[in-house]
Formats: sequence, C-alpha cells, structure tokens
Amino acid sequence: MYRLLGRRRRRHDAGETLVELVLTVTIMSIAVVSVIGALATGVRVSDIHRKHATAGAAVRAFAEALHASVAGAGGYLEDICDGDPVSAYQSQVASIYTPPTNYQASVTQVRFWHPNGLSGSFETGCPDVGVQLLTLQVTSVDGKVTETLDVVLRKPCRTEDALCT
Repeated sequence: MYRLLGRRRRRHDAGETLVELVLTVTIMSIAVVSVIGALATGVRVSDIHRKHATAGAAVRAFAEALHASVAGAGGYLEDICDGDPVSAYQSQVASIYTPPTNYQASVTQVRFWHPNGLSGSFETGCPDVGVQLLTLQVTSVDGKVTETLDVVLRKPCRTEDALCT
C-alpha cells in the first residue's frame, strides 16, 4: 500500500499536461492581443481628440482675426453679393490668418441678411444691407477633423465712412 501511495505522489508531482499548457498559452495570447488592441485604439482616439481641440481653437482664432480685420479699414467686403462672395473672402484669408501647421482655413459660405418687417433671414442673394453670415471652416490636412463656425459680420460705422444705411 505504501508503494501505491508513492506512485501516486510521483505521478502527481510530474507536472502539467500538454493540454493545460496549450490552454494557458491560448488564454495569455488572447489577453496580450486585447491589451495591444486597446492601446492602439487609445492612441488613435487621443490623436483625433488632439486634432479636434487644435481645430476648434484654430477656427475661433480665425473668427477673431476676421473680426479684427473688419474692425480695421477694408475688412468688410461690400458689393460682393452679385459675384462669388466665398471667393472674395477666401482671397482675403491668407492675409488675415495663418492656420496651425497641418491645418487649412477657409470660408465655405457667405449669406446676406434680408430684413422682413421685425424679422428676417440670411440668404445667399442680394441685397447686402450691411450684415453677413460667414461659415468658417478649419480642416486637418489628413481630412480626419473639420471644425466649422458661423460668424455674423456687421458693416462698421466709423466716422470717416459715409453714413451707414
């Protein structure tokens, strides 16, 4: 009887079976692949978030530069509703604002205020009564992030200008 117990003991101490080792390696492999996938996703999401934050700050800085340009001489473009108002403002962008590296700034739409009694609306056609709605856009060059902002520009009434109508 002592011999039988001794054999069991030795057989029990012999180690793990091949099935146990394969199962352990499989479980560990799945865990490692999951962690690596989560890290890659975290890096990608972090990159997109950083680009969104940069584009958001850039589009607001673009609006501030446009506002400063309008407050100065010649920043408000008049008599452009018959032509292509987007191109008219777009040609001004490079001189008033420089976007961050790897971003592009543009004016995508220009609409004009059309009063109607006590209310009114912004429309794309003439006349220009001195209030314009511009849609500003900043896009990353890889195209992953776009931030848009609508800005209302009012024709300034300065003492050296003709009477505002």
